[in-house]
Parts: sequence; C-alpha cells; structure tokens
Amino acid sequence: MANKVYPKTKQREAFVKVMNGQSVSSAMREVGYATKTAKNPKNLTESKGWSELLEDNLPDKLLAKVHNEGLKALKIHGTQDDFIEVPDFPTRHKYLETAYKIKGKVVDLTANIDIKPLIDLDE
Repeated sequence: MANKVYPKTKQREAFVKVMNGQSVSSAMREVGYATKTAKNPKNLTESKGWSELLEDNLPDKLLAKVHNEGLKALKIHGTQDDFIEVPDFPTRHKYLETAYKIKGKVVDLTANIDIKPLIDLDE
C-alpha cells in the first residue's frame, strides 16, 4: 500500500464545505485558493490529499453498507391507525446517487453518444 498522504489545511477546509453541500469551486475560493485555481475544481478533486479525505470520510465499506440498507428503504402510507409500509424508491435512489457522485463513480452515459435514426421517415 502506498504511503499515506496528509491533506493540506486548505484541502481539509474545502472538503468540509463540500460535504456540507457547497460547490467545490465556491469552497476553494472561500478557503483561499486562487480564483484561477478554483475555476478548475479538478485541481483539488484529483489530488492525492482529496482522495485520502474521501476514503477516510466516505469509505467504500460504508457506502456498501448504506447501499444495502437503502435497498430496504420504506415509507408509510395510510393513517396512524391503519397504515402499510411500501418501498421508498426515490429516497433509495437519491442518497445512493449522491454518495456515488461524491466518490466520482458515476459515469455520464449521454456523453459522446451518436444517435442515428433507425429508419428514414422521408423515404
């Protein structure tokens, strides 16, 4: 295993802001990164220090646990005296999607797709 990298103070401060919902660029500017640097968030998010922060705070093992719990998310329908629990699919999807985005594990499947019609309607 590679030697542990210790994130710099600005990296840690920006990370906390991002984990609290702030955009990476905005967090970078607030903690003192140069405007030019903050315009390209990959300067931070592709650093070894950022990767360490992600793994320390959102380890894959925890995401897997939450993922498995999320497969069972329920919501209540009915009244206090007469209710049923049903799957809460939107909730399941939302928190998993957010976690995977933060981890950089979401692939944009729409990028560079060349869509061609199956038939020519003018023929």
